[in-house]
Amino acid sequence: MISTRRRSAKHEITIKYDKPHTTNEDDPTNPTSESEGEGSDWEPNWSSKNKRNPNKRTRLSMKPSSSGATHKNSRIQKSLSLLITMPLDILFEILGLLSPRDLVNLARTSKPLRETLIARHSTTVWKSARKNVGCPDCPSDFSELKWASLLFGTKCQVCSAPGVLRIDFFLRRRACVACRKSNLVVKSKFPVVFPDYDPVILDFVPYTNVGGWAHGHSSGSKFYWVSDVDNVARQWGLLQKDLHMRLVGARKRIDEFRATMIDLVATIIKNADTYDTWARSVAAQKRSELYEIRDKRYESIVDRFTTLGYTKSEVRSISWQKECLRGGELTERVWKRIQPILEPQIREHRKARILAAHEAIVEQRKTILKDMYKSYLKTLQPSQWLYHPRSKELTEFSVFEPLINADDEVTVDNASFQEPMSMLPGLISTWSEQRMANLRNKITSVAQGNGITSIDPVHLATSIFQCGNSLCGTSHTPWRGCSNLLFAWEGAVTHHCKTNDFFFAKDLQTELVFSEKGSRAAEQLISLIGLNPTSSTTADMDQLDPRFFCSLCTPIVSHGRPVYSWRSGVAHFISHNHPTDPSWELLTTGQATVVKLLEAPDPIQNNPCWTCNHCNMFFDSWQPRQTVVEHLSSGHGISDYREPRDLFHFPNLRRSFVAIPFYNLPSSD
Repeated sequence: MISTRRRSAKHEITIKYDKPHTTNEDDPTNPTSESEGEGSDWEPNWSSKNKRNPNKRTRLSMKPSSSGATHKNSRIQKSLSLLITMPLDILFEILGLLSPRDLVNLARTSKPLRETLIARHSTTVWKSARKNVGCPDCPSDFSELKWASLLFGTKCQVCSAPGVLRIDFFLRRRACVACRKSNLVVKSKFPVVFPDYDPVILDFVPYTNVGGWAHGHSSGSKFYWVSDVDNVARQWGLLQKDLHMRLVGARKRIDEFRATMIDLVATIIKNADTYDTWARSVAAQKRSELYEIRDKRYESIVDRFTTLGYTKSEVRSISWQKECLRGGELTERVWKRIQPILEPQIREHRKARILAAHEAIVEQRKTILKDMYKSYLKTLQPSQWLYHPRSKELTEFSVFEPLINADDEVTVDNASFQEPMSMLPGLISTWSEQRMANLRNKITSVAQGNGITSIDPVHLATSIFQCGNSLCGTSHTPWRGCSNLLFAWEGAVTHHCKTNDFFFAKDLQTELVFSEKGSRAAEQLISLIGLNPTSSTTADMDQLDPRFFCSLCTPIVSHGRPVYSWRSGVAHFISHNHPTDPSWELLTTGQATVVKLLEAPDPIQNNPCWTCNHCNMFFDSWQPRQTVVEHLSSGHGISDYREPRDLFHFPNLRRSFVAIPFYNLPSSD
């Protein structure tokens, strides 16, 4: 009988087991039944080595407490202590149904089970386990337990670091990156690292083509494991010592060792690819099983939330949350834990979805209004298009806003906008008056102050505006100088802020500011040609089209002095930090004529910003000036065309008057 003792803090009970069933093959006298690495009897010592403390008395029964209540364990204790009492043939039949991973874990539970599983007669158990999962056979120089630990372990075999999934079958090791870096030696470094070793031993050492710093990528070099080199070097040194001492058979043992190790290395290299292919297939199968478990868990989560009233598209928003990507069954306990985490995210997605659906309906209604507005504009004189609000501004009118932002259940179509559209002329007139009044309040020049002019100040040539929105792509900004000047009403009313920056909103609020500096420059230019600044308009100045010198700029000796038109002169004075008031010199008529002949064409003529003033052919696609000129000739029979009577351009697209080329007039003229 074999006795073991279970000891506790309160009582101690002696349990006796029957001797395990043995067969002739299991007989201790059978030399084939020796444990691996052991020279003693194969039968494991299942008896406890701990001795009972003689000072303690064995408690045979549990006495009830003074309160009359009996002690009961809160949880039933499970134990495999009776497993090793089974006959070995029955035990091996049971163990043969497990996988090698299970056998490895079982061998780590107790010493008796480990001794049983590493015994030579348990080879059939490991073979059956390998057959169950289809893993490669154990090499001749490996034990079953060591081979199974290599194939199914997850820790580094050097430092026990967890999560090491890759096996190097050329080295037959599972090692982490840090250990590979510190234990691998490239062949070219062998004389430096091992100066006392004979290089011939490298033929006897397994090697790999993946270095420690290669991040899993193979190369043409050979890398050796340090401990493998040391072990082979030690054996080779002993054999060389025997040969040096002229022992009998020393030369034969060296030749046998050489042949055995070369054959072993060749076998390792030959089987490494096969083993690696198996490992990759197992990893792929494991990933597939994991994905299947995740999908099943995710479907269970979807079913739970759809039962609560959410749609599948709403639940799909949490598909990448870690609670949905984990494996395992979705139990009630797990559901109670993850529901408070996931449900708020689904609610936020529902709100976003409802808002997006509402915005889509709003955009659809705006599109209906924009199409009707385009049809209305096509009935007008094309030159009037410039003085009408944009479609975006139209959607903000008080008569259209209730229809556009109505509830999603309300049907809004063309008929819904018919009545507000009938009031459109009056609405646009009111919009123009309000914008004009706003500009009028910004003007602070003498034209606004004397109050004796009969012309509205917003139409005067001295009314110079600039965009005050720093995000506007066509605006004036301090670090870029003068970018775009807006001359009088026709320039201000046609300016609409927009941005070229993707990260900011595309629709900006137009903010115009009056340019005191530009107004002073224009006032000086108008006075210089003999006109009254309080009554001269931009049309008057464009008709005369004079040319000027800037008296504040230093002439260039080799080129003369730059010449400006009245518009480019205003832009020049604003963009240059002249310390005093503007000062100009007027060119004579003859000088101006010569300069105009030398001037290059305005680049704006090639920009697609021109249209015909007699039809709406280019309503949706503005064209270069020459295209519109050809259209006037072929479509309307107009060869003597004039601006803006027959064609005009969109003023907002004139980016900078400073950029218009000008020529230098020699100072001798």
